[in-house]
Order: sequence, then C-alpha cells, then structure tokens
Amino acid sequence: MSVPIIDEAAKVFADPTAYTDEPRLHAALSHLRAHAPVSLVDCPPYRPFWAITKHADIMEIERDNNLWINEPRPLLQTAQNDDIARAQLEAGMGLRTLIHMDDPQHRVVRAIGADWFRPKAMRALKVRVDELAKIYVDKMMAAGGECDFVQEVAVNYPLYVIMSLLGLPESDFPRMLKLTQELFGGDDAEFKRGNTPKNSSRYCSTSSAISTLLPRLGASTQPRIWRRRLPTPAWMANRCRTSRPRRTT
Repeated sequence: MSVPIIDEAAKVFADPTAYTDEPRLHAALSHLRAHAPVSLVDCPPYRPFWAITKHADIMEIERDNNLWINEPRPLLQTAQNDDIARAQLEAGMGLRTLIHMDDPQHRVVRAIGADWFRPKAMRALKVRVDELAKIYVDKMMAAGGECDFVQEVAVNYPLYVIMSLLGLPESDFPRMLKLTQELFGGDDAEFKRGNTPKNSSRYCSTSSAISTLLPRLGASTQPRIWRRRLPTPAWMANRCRTSRPRRTT
C-alpha cells in the first residue's frame, strides 16, 4: 500500500465523523494493521501522534512503564488546547486524573479507592447493579419500539453504578452526570460551559483543589511523583518515548 493511502487511513483517528461511520473506520483500521501497524498521524490542528493498531503491540506498550508514559499528552486534543493544559499545570491549576498519571503516583492514587473494587465489594454491590439494570430494561420496554439508547441508558447506567459504589446519594446522580459531561465534553457545544470569567475561575479553583487533595489522600509515605501508564484504547496509543533505560533482569 502506498504512503498516501496509509496516511489517509490513519486520519480516521483525528476525524470525529469517522466514529459515526463504522464501515469506514474498520476498513481503515484493517488496512493499517496489515500495512502500517505503527503509523505517525500528522493531522492539524492536532500535534503528530503515533497510532498503534495491533493488539500485541498495544499490550507490550501497556506493560513497559520505563519506556512509555502518559505525560505530557495523555489525551488527543488540539495543539492549542495542549498548550493551555500545559500552562495550567505549570501554574498549579488544571485537573490531573488517573489517566494523566504514571507510576508510582498512579499506583498511590489508585490505592485510595482500591478496596471498593475488590471481589468482595463487587459481590456486595451486585444487588444494586441488578436493581439499576432492571430499572433501565423496564424503561426501554416502556418506551415501546425504540428509544435513544445513548441518552436514556448508556450515559446513565455505568455512571450510576459507580456512584452507588462510591456511596453517593441518588439525588446527586443527575448533577454528577452533568459534571462528567462537562469535564469530558469540553469541545462539545452541547455540554461545555460558557467561557465566562466566573466559569473559568470556578473551573480553575475546583481543579486546583482536586489536584492538591488527591496526593494527600493516599501518598503519606510515597514519593509524590506523577507517573503511570494510560489504559490505552483498543487500537491507539498516544504516548511519549522517554529517555529512561529499560529494566533489566
């Protein structure tokens, strides 16, 4: 396959419309797996990134924290937003979640809620999970022949399960859904907040408070270094190669 065709196939990663056209998306990924399983994608307004399309390669990347890290680009966003996010972090603002961290800090922060996800806790939660599942199945049946599955089920059920796991009252679920959509849908006009001074100030102060609080919750005896690998999507790796040497055995 020629380079132009490979380049065109790789652009699906940076084209939101490709994810609404499954035949096109899967055809492009199949071509990349066969002809260029490691592809450099250069598609403005995003900075260049590597797309990894073979499962074995992705798993190797996932396991090697010495060579592959999350920071400074754990998410695919425009170059302009990359610069904004970097400036916020350098100023002590911005939000750092688990996907922004590498070991050992990821391990420290993840340990804060680890007990909630152990098998015993999961078995205890099963009653609530089944209860929520029945609620949404009943809603679909009541809707008749069709419903908006994404809005009525997919965006609610997983989040409500997590909120139940964390012990939040059900009255807070709608607000948490709204906050989650605003956090992850900042580029979506339907979900993002207006860019007013009040909203910007509120976002920065909240993000700063969360970033300050998280290390304190579980890192009392651990070095406070932000490191850990990204749960890479099934066919894409957006990582930085480090100069740290590989581990030897």
